[in-house]
Amino acid sequence: MGSHDVLLLLDLPDDILELILLSLQSPLWIVWAASTCKRWLRIISTTGFTRRFCTIHRRRPVVACTYYNRQGLLRPRFETSPSAATVAARHFSLDFVPAHRNECGWTIKDSRGSLLLLYSEEPKSWRRELIVCEPLTRRHVVIPPPKPHVFYRSAIAVLLAADDEQGGGIGMSSFRVLLCSEQDSHIRACMFTSGSFYWREKSIPTPPKILPIGFAEGRRYWHFGGKTTTVVALDQSTLKFSSFVLPGDNKDRRKVILTIGREGEVRIVVDGHGNMLKIFARQKGAGGEGAEEWALEKTIHVSAAMLGLPPQLKFFDLTWDQPEDAGMVQIRGYHGGASKIPMRFHLDMETMEVKCLPRRDVDYRISATAYPLEFPWPPRLRACTYNNA
Repeated sequence: MGSHDVLLLLDLPDDILELILLSLQSPLWIVWAASTCKRWLRIISTTGFTRRFCTIHRRRPVVACTYYNRQGLLRPRFETSPSAATVAARHFSLDFVPAHRNECGWTIKDSRGSLLLLYSEEPKSWRRELIVCEPLTRRHVVIPPPKPHVFYRSAIAVLLAADDEQGGGIGMSSFRVLLCSEQDSHIRACMFTSGSFYWREKSIPTPPKILPIGFAEGRRYWHFGGKTTTVVALDQSTLKFSSFVLPGDNKDRRKVILTIGREGEVRIVVDGHGNMLKIFARQKGAGGEGAEEWALEKTIHVSAAMLGLPPQLKFFDLTWDQPEDAGMVQIRGYHGGASKIPMRFHLDMETMEVKCLPRRDVDYRISATAYPLEFPWPPRLRACTYNNA
């Protein structure tokens, strides 16, 4: 673009310039445009522009950076994305997060959009802190602790978008924090909303031994049982609990996990003795308001012969880390002896097709959880580009 073309753009009225900016296909291009000058940033940052752009293009997230927790160090490490080539790497640093004199570090619990949720706990002093921060704008807010206190290290902690008029967007002024903990034979759920000074709280009584099994379709699930398998569900948007019993005799279960079917619907898979997998599906429109009803959809007998695997693999079980691919479950095969064969497979619940995972995907003990960070929306990055460093 020559200097004459640049002058023509600068002379355009705001309404025409807005139409040109709305025609940009990628949110990343919008970020770059917003970092060009104050006038373009002003146009792009309006609520009306954001709503129209999302309506036209159905905005896709652009990952700017990925964070990883580091054992024994004060702050997590980060790796920038190629999409962040125009942003100086130092702007992803968490050095603006308050440091403690006792060398107690920060650990990431969750990420969503352009925000990170971090906690710090000092066992000796009982000091606990929870913060939400936005690295690219170097802002953070300290979240007041719920009462009674929650141990952040063992609690489930997630970031959620606030319910606002912009379609549930998330930012420093519009976020929620959900904490779930198991205390005194209860599941306790606490919700904090940005701009408030207190937590909403709900709880449900449960037996002492209860296990989380996953999250899907806006609900978080736990299970417990003796002769039957009882499941507790929490609707994250309303903070309402419900419970139900899976049909049939599941007393021989070894593991219960949550996965997603081909159409994106939630499935509960029970791993029983004899290499039997029972797959349960939620019944639509059943059970009334706030209730859930589930039915046995199919039973799969997992065997080496069925999967075309080595005959010495006689035992199979579900893994806790299930794939995000719809319609798949992840299983592990091993000998009956003490040593397990490091072989993992993805099993298609519908076609029974199996895929053996490469060895590099097997050693889950050394894998670190990745926390992706997206560019803020609307863009607030003018101070973060190389041209304005």
